[in-house]
Amino acid sequence: MNIAQKVSFQPQFRNIIMGLIYLAFTGYSVYQMAITPQLEGKIAYLIVIVVILGIALWSEYLRHLYQKAIIILNKDGNPEEAKKTFDGLLKKDIFRGYRKTVLIFDTLYYADQMDAQGCLDTLEKDHKFFHSCMDNLLIWDYTKFYAYFLMNNRTKTKAQYERVIKLKDVKVKGTKISPLYNWEFIEGVYLMSCKDYKKSIKAFQNVNPKNMNNRELMHYYYQFAQAYLANHDKEHAKEMLEKTIALNGNAKMKQSAEKLYKSL
Repeated sequence: MNIAQKVSFQPQFRNIIMGLIYLAFTGYSVYQMAITPQLEGKIAYLIVIVVILGIALWSEYLRHLYQKAIIILNKDGNPEEAKKTFDGLLKKDIFRGYRKTVLIFDTLYYADQMDAQGCLDTLEKDHKFFHSCMDNLLIWDYTKFYAYFLMNNRTKTKAQYERVIKLKDVKVKGTKISPLYNWEFIEGVYLMSCKDYKKSIKAFQNVNPKNMNNRELMHYYYQFAQAYLANHDKEHAKEMLEKTIALNGNAKMKQSAEKLYKSL
């Protein structure tokens, strides 16, 4: 269910590798500059070093801002601060490398803020991007599913659920698509929209929250509480709301949990 941190290496390991690459490149370039007899050649090597290292280090800086925004969203649970950080990144992104990534980020941001229309509007900004690969198509279909659920549009929620669930076993080159979302959570949300609250609770009970991050747990506990409330089980609903409130952050969904808990 974590779609914002698809990285190949642990950050620390990657930083070490990239540092060694930059060091080797700089050392080799300085050596070549030193053994080049002509002044023009030395200047050329110096320009190459400055330009390439400048671009590389700027790219690393932008990547640092991106990771910071993701941590603020996923771990700290502060969507507004995360959005502010990402917007700052976009202003500095002269290479326009994050112009597509922000679309995925915004689907998470608006979901945390319980802004269903914001989710849908984000998808419509770049239809082609969200249909460019199976992972992005899953993001498109899931985001619509969850947005319609938040809107309490049962007909469209059902239609989107059927689209999402078809992707569960789809394989690309013999491999299933990335497990971006928790399928038991999706099932629980869908059954709640069908007003089958007992089955919804059962589906939520089958969710393994062990590997969920802060924002994923927020959605899980909050919707689990909603299912219990709909089934007139106030005691367990309060238990789930307490877990939601205990999480980091100040997202609108957490604020909603706090207000709901006080009203019970």
